[in-house]
Amino acid sequence: MRIIGSNLLFVIALGWLMLSPLAYSQELQFPVITGYGGVAPLPGAISVIDTTKPQLIVAELVSAANAADQTHQYLNMIARWVNSFSYSGLASDRLHIVVVIHGEAAYSLLNDAAYRAKYGANNPNTELIQKLSDAGVELLFCGQTLSIRGLKKEQIAPQCRFVLSMINALVPYQLRGYAYVKL
Repeated sequence: MRIIGSNLLFVIALGWLMLSPLAYSQELQFPVITGYGGVAPLPGAISVIDTTKPQLIVAELVSAANAADQTHQYLNMIARWVNSFSYSGLASDRLHIVVVIHGEAAYSLLNDAAYRAKYGANNPNTELIQKLSDAGVELLFCGQTLSIRGLKKEQIAPQCRFVLSMINALVPYQLRGYAYVKL
């Protein structure tokens, strides 16, 4: 079989379209946290989630945001986790996510006044922090990071609770069966 001219272009274009991510893209879904962490449906995807059992995650958020004027990429990812588990059929009371914040990530959890003093604008994460908290994500802020970075409790988003240090949270949660993820 010989393909020439416009037929060849058609075959190439059709092949590209079929292999392209655009061929599979669908409108993002936001079943729990609207506006953040959208989930792209994937028809035919299998689920290995046992929706009868709690899903336990403790995340160590230490990385700085990619840009001071954008939401923190990993806070958005955590929103995607919440949306993804919900989209997969897990009841919200079966998802338990604890985020332990320390290091460079600390600045993304500043309240608006402290963020404005440091960066000259309100914190782009404020709304997302509230939505994560409303969805049941527990935000634990490392007390040693406060000291090392010269911060005060009053400068941190009010949705955060404080632990003596990140290690005093990460280890106990892991010993309770929480899966560990470093961000």
